[in-house]
Amino acid sequence: MGSASYTITKASSNPSYTVVTAGTAGVTAGILNIQATNDTIALGQIALILTNNASSSASDINSVNLYDGGTFVGSGIFDGSATTMTVTLSPRLTIPKDSSKLLTIKVDTAAIDSASAASREGAFLAVDWDFNNSSTGTTTAYTSAGTALAATSLVDTAVDGFRMFKAYPTLAKVAVPNLTPNQGN
Repeated sequence: MGSASYTITKASSNPSYTVVTAGTAGVTAGILNIQATNDTIALGQIALILTNNASSSASDINSVNLYDGGTFVGSGIFDGSATTMTVTLSPRLTIPKDSSKLLTIKVDTAAIDSASAASREGAFLAVDWDFNNSSTGTTTAYTSAGTALAATSLVDTAVDGFRMFKAYPTLAKVAVPNLTPNQGN
């Protein structure tokens, strides 16, 4: 039996890049796959980072909410100009020995208001697991014996993200009627 460990990676079910309307609640920003090896792991908190902040900022997101399936397990906000945060999970996310769980990251996007200019048209947003979060804490997990454990993943995840606009057109396929040409009657 090897020693206990866990990894956090981008889930294969992670949503592809998309476009969303500003001011939308519950946008799935990413799905993390958390894999426990050789012991049951209880994840107590997780560090997140707003990546791609060259074209986005903390003011583009009102809140971040985390879900284990349909169960809400924690939330946080990017405070001020901060692009990192640590979210305490309650209850702790339990990953059984030698299996994995998905943790869904959903965000509530800010409205785009020309008066305040807090959010920006075309902001590209991605919220990832932050492997090396030294400013607000790190991801905290415990083995079944209560021993603290660090993740063995050595890089941040890289979700596909989404671009936010005040509005955007949607297209729909419509059936073309079958017309017969006029026979010259």
